Amino acid sequence: MKKKLLVTIISLLCFCNISKAQFYIGGGIGIGYLSDKFAFDIEPHVGYEINDKWALGLGIGALYDDEYSSTYVSTKFYTRYNVWNNNQFYFDIKGITNIWLDDEVEIAEIGFAPSFRFKASERVQFAANIGLLGVQYYDYEWCPALGVNAINTSLEIIYKF
Repeated sequence: MKKKLLVTIISLLCFCNISKAQFYIGGGIGIGYLSDKFAFDIEPHVGYEINDKWALGLGIGALYDDEYSSTYVSTKFYTRYNVWNNNQFYFDIKGITNIWLDDEVEIAEIGFAPSFRFKASERVQFAANIGLLGVQYYDYEWCPALGVNAINTSLEIIYKF
């Protein structure tokens, strides 16, 4: 298994160099309320810019929910599409699948979210992810998700290799 993972990573790195796409790392924090209780989310992530418009990413993090005094492990998969940019400011739409686990799936969301990025240098960007339009699983039921809360709003820093 480790050999396959290593070969896959090396292949991706080679493909990245050939296609001039870029790997990046980053991290975000979200602070706010979830069901009228304090919640805090921290999430490092890695991503791959396929071209100027598209990127793919994976984040693994933790969410503290004051309502149940619990900490959940989260996994986020996303695609990012750049709608507009002027080479310093970017407006993106992210397609997100996010799952938080305790002993079982506690919270999940699937949807689209706006993201704003600022290019501070060739390698460093700052981003703000605001809200979600989709569906969310919370308190053992699926419901429409439209709005802003601690688990779908965050500030990030991104470093490109």
